[in-house]
Amino acid sequence: MQAVLIGPVIFNSLAHLTSRHGIDRPSRRLPFYTVKSPLTILASARRGVSISLVAGERNAAFVYDRFWMRRLADWHNSFAHVPRSVRLSLCRDATTKRLLDTQYAGGLLLRRLGCITIEVRISGAGRARQRTVPVGVPHC
Repeated sequence: MQAVLIGPVIFNSLAHLTSRHGIDRPSRRLPFYTVKSPLTILASARRGVSISLVAGERNAAFVYDRFWMRRLADWHNSFAHVPRSVRLSLCRDATTKRLLDTQYAGGLLLRRLGCITIEVRISGAGRARQRTVPVGVPHC
């Protein structure tokens, strides 16, 4: 299995990153490690989710919206300005208005490889779920 499930969010391609395989190395163009991990929000989240880095946040940042993806292409922002949390909504079927499982492109930027803890909270719900994930290291 290549995905990490945290509550109603599936981080595709985030599991088993216990080595540098699958992680893009820093370059002059983008001076950070990058992990491509599109995610899926299950319709059971009902109102969407908030996703935050709660450990390792000085080392990592989320890139899950078009604004930041475009900015990273030219790297006009410092690492400190890239989001550590993001709110994502669900899509609805145009005809039936039913909530749909919704996918977002994106991933993570890291200054250095290590462990991160991701927290997922359903919008409007009190309880959050967390999971610590190794990124480029054997274990946490």
